[in-house]
This record gives sequence, C-alpha cells and structure tokens, in this order.
Amino acid sequence: AYRPVLLDAGHIIETLAILLGRFGFSIDVEPARPLRVADRDYFLEPEIAVAHVGRDRFRDRRIDSDVLDTQDDSHLKDDLHLTNPCGFMTFEGGGLVFHSMWRKGRRTKLPLEAIRVLSHCLPSNRGDRVTSFEGILEACREVPETVIKRMKKDEVLLPSNIAQEMYSAARFWTRYGWYLSWMFQLEYMRKEKKRVLPVASRIPEDVKSKALLERRTTRKFLSKPVDWEKLSKLFEKRVSPFLSHNSDLRFFFAILQVSGFEPGVYELRSSGMIRLGNVLAREEIQQLTIGQYPASSGAVTCWAVEKVQPRDAKSYVVNILDLSVGVDDKAIFIMDIVCMIPCLLYTS
Repeated sequence: AYRPVLLDAGHIIETLAILLGRFGFSIDVEPARPLRVADRDYFLEPEIAVAHVGRDRFRDRRIDSDVLDTQDDSHLKDDLHLTNPCGFMTFEGGGLVFHSMWRKGRRTKLPLEAIRVLSHCLPSNRGDRVTSFEGILEACREVPETVIKRMKKDEVLLPSNIAQEMYSAARFWTRYGWYLSWMFQLEYMRKEKKRVLPVASRIPEDVKSKALLERRTTRKFLSKPVDWEKLSKLFEKRVSPFLSHNSDLRFFFAILQVSGFEPGVYELRSSGMIRLGNVLAREEIQQLTIGQYPASSGAVTCWAVEKVQPRDAKSYVVNILDLSVGVDDKAIFIMDIVCMIPCLLYTS
C-alpha cells in the first residue's frame, strides 16, 4: 500500500538476476498469464510477472559486460558537465572525498571549496547554471582550474549527455527510496565487470516495466465476510501496547464485510471494538483516504489517528513505525492489502 508493487517487483527481479548470474543462471521475464477466478481470497494475491530461470535457454543472448565500459568518442564531446549521480561524499582531513561507484570506482580527494562545483553542476530545471568548463570557472572562482580538471578526469563531473541518462535511471529508484539499492547494484556490476552477466540483469527499465504493466490477471474477492479472528491477530501484538498505556494513537475501523460485526464505524479500545456510527459508503471511505481507491474496495478500512504534541511533533513517526516492528511480512502484507492504514494527525 505504501510503495508501488510493480516497482518493487521489478527491483526484486533485477536483484535475482544479478545474484543468480553469479552461479551461471539467466533470467527472462514475461507478463503474468491471464488468470480468472470467480472467488479469490482476500489473503491471496495473483501473480505479477513470470520469471524463467535456466542455464542454457538464454545463452545465445548473453552479452559481455565489458560493453558497459566502452563508450563511443562522441559521448565525450559534450562541453557541458553534471555531477556524477552514482557517488557519495565524505568529509576527511578538512576536505572532501568523492566516492564514485560508477563507472570507474575511484576515491577523489578534493578541497572543501569543491562542494561549490558539485552543487553548481547539479541538474537545474530552470537551466540557469552554465556548466561548461568556462561557466564552472566563472561561477566557482575560489576553486582552482586544476581541481576542476581532476574532477572531470576522475568522473566526479560527467559529460551532461552521459549524466542525464544516469539521472534518468536514478530517478526511477530514488522516487521510492531505492537509491542505496541502486548504488549497491552499480558497485556489484562494476566489480564483476569481467564476468559474463546474463542479459536479463541489464534489461532496460522501460522494457521491464512494460512486461510488468501488461499484467492481465483479474481479481474477484470472496463474497463471504473476512474472518475477524484472523484479522484481529494482525493487530494484537502491536496495537495492544498502545491501548494499554494511554497512548494518543487511536484506531478506527470502517467495517463492511467482517464476520460477527454489523457494518459500521468502530473504535478499537482496550475493552474491545466499540461501535460509533452507521456504515460508510465506499465513496465516503475513498474521500476519507484522500482518493485511494484500494482503501475503499476492502472488507475493512482502518485509520490510525495520532494526537501530535507540539513540543514533540515528530514522535508520531516513531509510533506509526512501531506498529510494524516484530510483525511478520505476511501480516504487514495483509494489513496493506486488506486494511489500508492511513494516518490522520491533529494537534491539541
């Protein structure tokens, strides 16, 4: 519910391809086969994609990964430069060290003033920063020319046409908090560049996304109500401590199809479920969850409502995160799919 499932599936396939590639296997991905079941269970999810794993099937499609490091000279003729997105900085000995993860994997020691160059050469939507060599010298006069040349040589600064491709790839990962995973995979591919990698580990993102988005599976949930005993077990471990310690975190349920409960709005208290009002229509639930259609299509929707203390306004983040600590993956998965837990905040 909190991260796009298709994106996660793509990264899982990418990671599996790299891992299995070390043992001589290849992976090929295709859309999930059509599956039409009249009564699907709330607690089961259909396939998202089909991954074929084998040793010989795709051997003729393997490409030596050294091609990753071979660039046509025309790529290097761009006079504009951008900061390499495949790296990070550390502060050491009164200066900077730029750790490049791709393409060469170097540690470049720089004076502290070089951070002006790194900042100046970040992508700009306004296009108001001139990132040619002369433009960098003009904007960062305190940085010696020799330092800027070294930053170009060590690929701390990249030709903009190469860097733009890297930024486009990085945005696909960073948008949902996968930047560190992306950096790790770049480092692994660089270290393993002498190995023959399966082509599936280097499938362009748009091709992989297309395969995932061609999912033709349809879902029709069970017509019978969800078993409250199963559902309540998801909350007992994490919710009970908040209820017993007079926490400001409260839990409200819009129940539509749960065994043993009349449809309506309930609050979960230490004494049990207390009915507060009449049933909410699915359209109303959708409005109350900021237009999230999946939340309105479930058997029950849960709201975690937190009273924010002005002196400790960030404490609600810890409380919400604590709900998932110690709960197994299946429980979190079911809570995401079946319940959808938005968090409403208010101040005293």
